[in-house]
Amino acid sequence: MRTTLQSLLAVTALTGLAHAQFSLSEILINPPGGDDGYEAIEIRGAANAALTGYYILAIEGDGANAGTVDTVINLGAHSTGSNGLLLMRDSSTIVLKPAPAAATTVAVDSAAFTPDIENGTITIVLGFGTAPTVSVDLDANNDGVLDNGIPGFTTVDAVAWTDGGASDFMYAGALGGFDQPNTHAFTPDAAYRIYDANGKAWCWTFADVLTSATAPDGPFTFDFVGFDFAGGLAEGFGPQQLDLGNMNGRLQFCTDYYGISTANGGTQTMLLDAGSINANGFALVVGSLTGTKPGIALGSLTIPVNFDPYTSLLLNAPNTLVNPSVGLLDAQGRMTSKFALPPASPATIGMTFNHAAVILDSTFSTFKAVTNPTTLFIQA
Repeated sequence: MRTTLQSLLAVTALTGLAHAQFSLSEILINPPGGDDGYEAIEIRGAANAALTGYYILAIEGDGANAGTVDTVINLGAHSTGSNGLLLMRDSSTIVLKPAPAAATTVAVDSAAFTPDIENGTITIVLGFGTAPTVSVDLDANNDGVLDNGIPGFTTVDAVAWTDGGASDFMYAGALGGFDQPNTHAFTPDAAYRIYDANGKAWCWTFADVLTSATAPDGPFTFDFVGFDFAGGLAEGFGPQQLDLGNMNGRLQFCTDYYGISTANGGTQTMLLDAGSINANGFALVVGSLTGTKPGIALGSLTIPVNFDPYTSLLLNAPNTLVNPSVGLLDAQGRMTSKFALPPASPATIGMTFNHAAVILDSTFSTFKAVTNPTTLFIQA
Protein backbone atom coordinates (compact mmCIF):
# COMPACT_ATOMS: atom_id res chain seq x y z
CA MET A 1 0.00 0.00 0.00
CA ARG A 2 1.25 3.47 -0.83
CA THR A 3 0.62 5.81 2.03
CA THR A 4 0.09 9.52 2.56
CA LEU A 5 -1.51 11.50 5.34
CA GLN A 6 -5.20 11.54 6.05
CA SER A 7 -8.16 12.65 3.96
CA LEU A 8 -11.08 14.72 2.74
CA LEU A 9 -12.51 17.80 1.15
CA ALA A 10 -14.53 19.86 -1.06
CA VAL A 11 -16.97 20.56 -3.88
CA THR A 12 -18.20 22.36 -6.92
CA ALA A 13 -20.56 21.48 -9.71
CA LEU A 14 -18.93 20.24 -12.90
CA THR A 15 -20.02 22.15 -15.96
CA GLY A 16 -19.14 22.05 -19.62
CA LEU A 17 -18.13 18.39 -19.70
CA ALA A 18 -18.89 16.37 -22.80
CA HIS A 19 -21.39 13.51 -22.93
CA ALA A 20 -22.54 13.93 -19.32
CA GLN A 21 -24.40 10.62 -19.62
CA PHE A 22 -21.91 9.11 -17.17
CA SER A 23 -20.24 10.51 -14.07
CA LEU A 24 -17.78 9.39 -11.41
CA SER A 25 -19.83 8.83 -8.27
CA GLU A 26 -17.64 7.17 -5.60
CA ILE A 27 -13.93 6.48 -5.37
CA LEU A 28 -12.13 4.48 -2.67
CA ILE A 29 -8.36 4.24 -3.05
CA ASN A 30 -6.91 4.26 0.47
CA PRO A 31 -8.91 2.20 2.97
CA PRO A 32 -7.56 1.50 6.45
CA GLY A 33 -4.91 -1.21 6.26
CA GLY A 34 -3.97 -2.70 2.91
CA ASP A 35 -5.47 -1.46 -0.35
CA ASP A 36 -5.69 -4.82 -2.13
CA GLY A 37 -9.25 -6.04 -2.46
CA TYR A 38 -10.78 -2.71 -1.49
CA GLU A 39 -9.96 -0.18 -4.21
CA ALA A 40 -13.07 0.66 -6.20
CA ILE A 41 -14.45 3.30 -8.56
CA GLU A 42 -18.17 3.69 -9.15
CA ILE A 43 -19.74 5.12 -12.32
CA ARG A 44 -23.30 6.41 -12.53
CA GLY A 45 -25.35 6.82 -15.69
CA ALA A 46 -28.53 5.72 -17.38
CA ALA A 47 -29.87 2.25 -16.65
CA ASN A 48 -28.34 -0.60 -18.65
CA ALA A 49 -26.11 1.79 -20.61
CA ALA A 50 -23.08 0.39 -22.44
CA LEU A 51 -19.72 2.06 -21.80
CA THR A 52 -18.25 1.10 -25.14
CA GLY A 53 -15.11 3.14 -25.76
CA TYR A 54 -14.96 4.49 -22.19
CA TYR A 55 -11.97 4.41 -19.84
CA ILE A 56 -10.97 5.49 -16.35
CA LEU A 57 -7.52 7.08 -16.07
CA ALA A 58 -5.46 7.83 -12.98
CA ILE A 59 -2.86 10.57 -13.57
CA GLU A 60 -0.01 10.94 -11.06
CA GLY A 61 0.40 14.37 -9.52
CA ASP A 62 3.40 13.95 -7.21
CA GLY A 63 6.63 15.84 -7.93
CA ALA A 64 8.80 14.64 -10.78
CA ASN A 65 6.20 12.03 -11.78
CA ALA A 66 3.42 14.58 -12.22
CA GLY A 67 1.46 14.01 -15.41
CA THR A 68 2.32 10.33 -15.71
CA VAL A 69 -0.58 7.99 -16.47
CA ASP A 70 -0.52 5.42 -13.67
CA THR A 71 -3.71 3.51 -14.37
CA VAL A 72 -5.93 2.80 -17.39
CA ILE A 73 -9.16 0.87 -16.81
CA ASN A 74 -11.01 -0.21 -19.94
CA LEU A 75 -14.79 -0.02 -19.40
CA GLY A 76 -15.71 -1.05 -22.93
CA ALA A 77 -16.98 -4.51 -22.03
CA HIS A 78 -19.27 -3.24 -19.28
CA SER A 79 -22.69 -1.65 -18.90
CA THR A 80 -24.39 0.00 -15.96
CA GLY A 81 -26.93 -2.08 -14.07
CA SER A 82 -30.67 -1.54 -14.04
CA ASN A 83 -30.11 1.10 -11.34
CA GLY A 84 -27.58 2.99 -13.49
CA LEU A 85 -24.49 1.96 -11.49
CA LEU A 86 -21.25 0.22 -12.50
CA LEU A 87 -18.78 -0.61 -9.73
CA MET A 88 -15.22 -1.38 -10.87
CA ARG A 89 -13.19 -3.28 -8.27
CA ASP A 90 -9.63 -4.51 -7.99
CA SER A 91 -10.73 -7.90 -6.64
CA SER A 92 -13.79 -9.91 -5.69
CA THR A 93 -12.13 -11.66 -2.75
CA ILE A 94 -13.39 -9.09 -0.22
CA VAL A 95 -17.14 -8.93 0.44
CA LEU A 96 -17.89 -5.22 0.82
CA LYS A 97 -20.25 -4.02 3.53
CA PRO A 98 -22.80 -2.80 2.84
CA ALA A 99 -23.04 -5.08 -0.17
CA PRO A 100 -23.60 -3.50 -3.59
CA ALA A 101 -27.22 -3.47 -4.69
CA ALA A 102 -28.37 -6.47 -6.70
CA ALA A 103 -29.18 -4.14 -9.61
CA THR A 104 -25.60 -2.81 -9.77
CA THR A 105 -23.14 -4.18 -12.30
CA VAL A 106 -19.99 -5.19 -10.39
CA ALA A 107 -16.89 -5.86 -12.50
CA VAL A 108 -13.32 -6.79 -11.52
CA ASP A 109 -10.12 -5.76 -13.31
CA SER A 110 -7.23 -6.79 -11.07
CA ALA A 111 -4.60 -6.12 -13.72
CA ALA A 112 -5.69 -2.52 -14.31
CA PHE A 113 -5.65 -1.80 -10.57
CA THR A 114 -2.07 -3.15 -10.31
CA PRO A 115 -0.10 -1.45 -8.88
CA ASP A 116 -2.47 0.23 -6.45
CA ILE A 117 -3.79 3.67 -7.34
CA GLU A 118 -1.60 6.38 -5.80
CA ASN A 119 -2.74 7.72 -2.42
CA GLY A 120 -1.06 11.11 -2.79
CA THR A 121 -1.86 13.79 -5.33
CA ILE A 122 -3.95 12.14 -8.04
CA THR A 123 -6.37 12.98 -10.85
CA ILE A 124 -9.11 10.51 -11.77
CA VAL A 125 -10.59 10.92 -15.26
CA LEU A 126 -13.58 9.33 -16.97
CA GLY A 127 -13.81 9.63 -20.73
CA PHE A 128 -13.93 7.99 -24.13
CA GLY A 129 -11.79 7.72 -27.25
CA THR A 130 -8.16 6.68 -27.57
CA ALA A 131 -6.81 6.12 -24.08
CA PRO A 132 -3.15 6.85 -23.35
CA THR A 133 -0.99 3.94 -22.31
CA VAL A 134 0.27 3.43 -18.79
CA SER A 135 3.51 5.34 -18.04
CA VAL A 136 2.93 8.00 -20.74
CA ASP A 137 3.89 11.42 -19.39
CA LEU A 138 1.24 14.00 -20.32
CA ASP A 139 3.14 16.82 -18.56
CA ALA A 140 6.74 16.25 -19.60
CA ASN A 141 8.07 19.54 -18.24
CA ASN A 142 6.16 19.21 -14.94
CA ASP A 143 4.65 22.68 -15.09
CA GLY A 144 1.17 21.60 -14.03
CA VAL A 145 -0.26 21.91 -17.54
CA LEU A 146 -0.95 18.87 -19.71
CA ASP A 147 1.23 19.37 -22.79
CA ASN A 148 -1.50 18.55 -25.33
CA GLY A 149 -4.42 17.67 -23.13
CA ILE A 150 -5.13 13.95 -23.53
CA PRO A 151 -4.74 13.42 -27.28
CA GLY A 152 -7.64 11.60 -28.94
CA PHE A 153 -9.52 11.37 -25.64
CA THR A 154 -12.66 13.24 -24.55
CA THR A 155 -13.09 13.84 -20.83
CA VAL A 156 -16.58 13.29 -19.44
CA ASP A 157 -15.79 13.78 -15.76
CA ALA A 158 -12.69 14.36 -13.63
CA VAL A 159 -11.77 14.95 -10.00
CA ALA A 160 -8.41 15.50 -8.30
CA TRP A 161 -7.05 15.90 -4.80
CA THR A 162 -3.64 16.57 -3.28
CA ASP A 163 -1.51 15.75 -0.29
CA GLY A 164 -0.14 19.28 -0.43
CA GLY A 165 3.31 18.63 -1.89
CA ALA A 166 4.95 21.88 -3.02
CA SER A 167 5.73 20.51 -6.48
CA ASP A 168 2.50 18.54 -6.93
CA PHE A 169 -0.19 19.22 -9.53
CA MET A 170 -3.86 18.43 -10.08
CA TYR A 171 -5.23 18.29 -13.63
CA ALA A 172 -9.00 17.81 -13.26
CA GLY A 173 -9.83 21.51 -13.32
CA ALA A 174 -8.13 22.02 -16.67
CA LEU A 175 -10.11 19.07 -18.03
CA GLY A 176 -13.42 20.61 -16.95
CA GLY A 177 -13.61 18.77 -13.63
CA PHE A 178 -12.91 19.65 -10.01
CA ASP A 179 -9.60 20.16 -8.18
CA GLN A 180 -9.91 19.79 -4.42
CA PRO A 181 -8.48 22.82 -2.61
CA ASN A 182 -5.52 21.75 -0.47
CA THR A 183 -6.48 21.32 3.18
CA HIS A 184 -2.94 21.22 4.62
CA ALA A 185 -4.54 18.74 7.03
CA PHE A 186 -5.27 15.44 5.31
CA THR A 187 -5.29 13.61 2.00
CA PRO A 188 -8.60 11.97 1.06
CA ASP A 189 -9.06 8.23 1.29
CA ALA A 190 -12.28 8.52 -0.67
CA ALA A 191 -14.38 10.85 -2.79
CA TYR A 192 -18.17 10.85 -2.67
CA ARG A 193 -20.36 12.57 -5.26
CA ILE A 194 -23.51 14.47 -4.37
CA TYR A 195 -26.32 14.54 -6.94
CA ASP A 196 -28.94 17.26 -7.14
CA ALA A 197 -32.68 16.88 -6.66
CA ASN A 198 -33.00 15.84 -10.32
CA GLY A 199 -30.28 13.20 -10.10
CA LYS A 200 -27.65 15.25 -11.93
CA ALA A 201 -24.00 15.27 -10.77
CA TRP A 202 -23.63 18.34 -8.60
CA CYS A 203 -20.76 18.56 -6.11
CA TRP A 204 -17.96 16.56 -4.50
CA THR A 205 -17.26 15.67 -0.89
CA PHE A 206 -14.13 13.97 0.43
CA ALA A 207 -13.18 12.09 3.58
CA ASP A 208 -10.88 9.78 5.41
CA VAL A 209 -12.72 6.55 6.12
CA LEU A 210 -12.75 4.34 9.18
CA THR A 211 -13.50 0.67 9.78
CA SER A 212 -13.43 -1.36 12.96
CA ALA A 213 -11.24 -4.26 14.04
CA THR A 214 -14.28 -6.52 13.98
CA ALA A 215 -15.52 -5.26 10.60
CA PRO A 216 -12.48 -4.42 8.43
CA ASP A 217 -14.50 -4.88 5.23
CA GLY A 218 -16.90 -2.07 6.05
CA PRO A 219 -18.94 -0.08 6.56
CA PHE A 220 -16.40 2.60 5.57
CA THR A 221 -17.60 5.45 7.75
CA PHE A 222 -16.49 9.03 7.25
CA ASP A 223 -13.98 10.22 9.85
CA PHE A 224 -15.98 12.73 11.82
CA VAL A 225 -13.93 11.91 14.94
CA GLY A 226 -10.68 13.13 13.39
CA PHE A 227 -12.43 16.00 11.56
CA ASP A 228 -11.20 14.56 8.27
CA PHE A 229 -14.22 15.40 6.19
CA ALA A 230 -15.40 18.25 4.02
CA GLY A 231 -17.63 19.45 1.24
CA GLY A 232 -20.86 19.45 3.26
CA LEU A 233 -20.52 16.12 5.05
CA ALA A 234 -21.71 16.41 8.65
CA GLU A 235 -22.06 13.94 11.48
CA GLY A 236 -25.70 12.99 11.87
CA PHE A 237 -26.84 14.68 8.66
CA GLY A 238 -27.00 13.06 5.23
CA PRO A 239 -24.44 10.44 4.10
CA GLN A 240 -22.38 8.96 6.94
CA GLN A 241 -20.40 6.33 5.02
CA LEU A 242 -19.46 5.08 1.60
CA ASP A 243 -22.13 3.03 -0.13
CA LEU A 244 -20.19 1.53 -3.02
CA GLY A 245 -22.56 -0.04 -5.51
CA ASN A 246 -25.57 1.71 -3.99
CA MET A 247 -27.23 5.03 -4.79
CA ASN A 248 -25.53 7.96 -3.07
CA GLY A 249 -27.18 9.92 -0.30
CA ARG A 250 -28.28 13.52 -0.67
CA LEU A 251 -27.04 16.84 0.69
CA GLN A 252 -28.54 20.24 -0.04
CA PHE A 253 -25.59 22.37 1.10
CA CYS A 254 -22.03 21.88 -0.18
CA THR A 255 -18.76 23.77 0.19
CA ASP A 256 -15.33 23.84 -1.36
CA TYR A 257 -12.69 24.76 1.24
CA TYR A 258 -12.17 22.63 4.34
CA GLY A 259 -10.13 25.27 6.16
CA ILE A 260 -8.93 28.88 5.95
CA SER A 261 -5.63 30.01 7.44
CA THR A 262 -5.42 32.85 9.93
CA ALA A 263 -2.32 34.18 8.16
CA ASN A 264 -3.87 34.56 4.72
CA GLY A 265 -7.61 34.60 5.22
CA GLY A 266 -9.72 33.26 2.39
CA THR A 267 -13.15 32.55 0.97
CA GLN A 268 -15.32 29.47 1.23
CA THR A 269 -17.95 28.96 -1.48
CA MET A 270 -21.25 27.49 -0.32
CA LEU A 271 -23.56 25.86 -2.88
CA LEU A 272 -27.24 25.44 -2.06
CA ASP A 273 -29.54 23.10 -3.99
CA ALA A 274 -33.09 23.28 -2.63
CA GLY A 275 -34.56 21.68 -5.75
CA SER A 276 -36.83 23.11 -8.42
CA ILE A 277 -39.79 22.68 -6.10
CA ASN A 278 -38.40 25.72 -4.26
CA ALA A 279 -37.61 27.74 -7.40
CA ASN A 280 -37.85 31.51 -6.93
CA GLY A 281 -38.20 31.13 -3.21
CA PHE A 282 -35.75 32.53 -0.68
CA ALA A 283 -32.88 31.17 1.39
CA LEU A 284 -31.54 32.44 4.70
CA VAL A 285 -28.03 31.31 5.69
CA VAL A 286 -27.42 31.17 9.44
CA GLY A 287 -24.25 30.27 11.29
CA SER A 288 -22.71 29.29 14.59
CA LEU A 289 -19.37 29.02 16.34
CA THR A 290 -20.72 26.66 19.00
CA GLY A 291 -21.75 23.60 17.00
CA THR A 292 -24.76 22.03 15.34
CA LYS A 293 -26.65 20.34 18.17
CA PRO A 294 -29.20 20.75 19.67
CA GLY A 295 -29.80 23.43 17.03
CA ILE A 296 -32.43 26.16 16.78
CA ALA A 297 -36.10 25.18 16.95
CA LEU A 298 -38.15 26.74 14.16
CA GLY A 299 -41.69 25.43 14.46
CA SER A 300 -41.59 21.81 13.30
CA LEU A 301 -38.07 22.32 11.91
CA THR A 302 -34.70 22.40 13.63
CA ILE A 303 -31.89 24.49 12.13
CA PRO A 304 -28.66 22.50 12.70
CA VAL A 305 -26.64 25.35 14.24
CA ASN A 306 -26.64 26.60 17.82
CA PHE A 307 -27.67 30.19 18.50
CA ASP A 308 -24.73 32.32 19.64
CA PRO A 309 -23.28 35.83 18.99
CA TYR A 310 -22.15 34.81 15.49
CA THR A 311 -25.73 33.82 14.66
CA SER A 312 -26.86 37.26 15.79
CA LEU A 313 -24.16 38.93 13.71
CA LEU A 314 -25.32 37.25 10.50
CA LEU A 315 -28.97 38.02 11.20
CA ASN A 316 -28.31 41.67 12.10
CA ALA A 317 -25.81 42.30 9.28
CA PRO A 318 -27.08 40.27 6.33
CA ASN A 319 -25.04 39.88 3.15
CA THR A 320 -21.75 40.90 4.80
CA LEU A 321 -19.52 38.04 6.01
CA VAL A 322 -21.77 35.65 4.11
CA ASN A 323 -22.90 37.11 0.80
CA PRO A 324 -25.69 36.60 0.13
CA SER A 325 -26.93 35.34 3.47
CA VAL A 326 -30.43 36.29 2.39
CA GLY A 327 -31.03 35.61 -1.27
CA LEU A 328 -33.40 34.56 -4.01
CA LEU A 329 -33.26 30.99 -5.28
CA ASP A 330 -32.98 30.63 -9.04
CA ALA A 331 -35.22 28.64 -11.38
CA GLN A 332 -33.48 25.44 -10.25
CA GLY A 333 -33.84 26.30 -6.59
CA ARG A 334 -30.13 27.08 -6.22
CA MET A 335 -28.04 29.83 -4.66
CA THR A 336 -24.29 30.35 -4.32
CA SER A 337 -22.91 32.24 -1.31
CA LYS A 338 -19.41 33.30 -0.36
CA PHE A 339 -18.05 33.28 3.20
CA ALA A 340 -15.07 35.62 3.27
CA LEU A 341 -12.67 35.92 6.20
CA PRO A 342 -9.75 38.38 6.30
CA PRO A 343 -6.42 37.45 7.92
CA ALA A 344 -6.99 37.07 11.64
CA SER A 345 -5.25 36.68 14.98
CA PRO A 346 -3.57 33.33 15.72
CA ALA A 347 -5.95 33.19 18.68
CA THR A 348 -8.69 32.14 16.25
CA ILE A 349 -6.87 28.92 15.27
CA GLY A 350 -9.11 25.97 16.08
CA MET A 351 -12.38 27.85 15.72
CA THR A 352 -15.05 26.05 13.71
CA PHE A 353 -17.75 27.80 11.70
CA ASN A 354 -20.95 25.93 10.88
CA HIS A 355 -23.56 27.25 8.45
CA ALA A 356 -26.97 25.96 7.39
CA ALA A 357 -29.70 27.37 5.17
CA VAL A 358 -33.39 27.86 5.82
CA ILE A 359 -35.63 27.61 2.75
CA LEU A 360 -38.60 30.02 2.57
CA ASP A 361 -41.41 30.39 0.05
CA SER A 362 -41.60 33.16 -2.56
CA THR A 363 -43.51 35.41 -0.15
CA PHE A 364 -40.74 35.13 2.48
CA SER A 365 -43.38 34.13 5.01
CA THR A 366 -43.34 30.32 5.25
CA PHE A 367 -40.42 28.19 6.42
CA LYS A 368 -40.33 25.14 4.15
CA ALA A 369 -37.12 23.26 4.93
CA VAL A 370 -33.66 23.39 6.47
CA THR A 371 -30.42 21.99 5.06
CA ASN A 372 -27.54 20.01 6.45
CA PRO A 373 -24.82 22.08 8.17
CA THR A 374 -21.48 22.85 6.52
CA THR A 375 -18.15 23.20 8.30
CA LEU A 376 -15.13 25.49 8.03
CA PHE A 377 -12.05 25.04 10.22
CA ILE A 378 -9.72 27.94 11.04
CA GLN A 379 -6.14 26.74 10.61
CA ALA A 380 -2.65 28.10 11.21
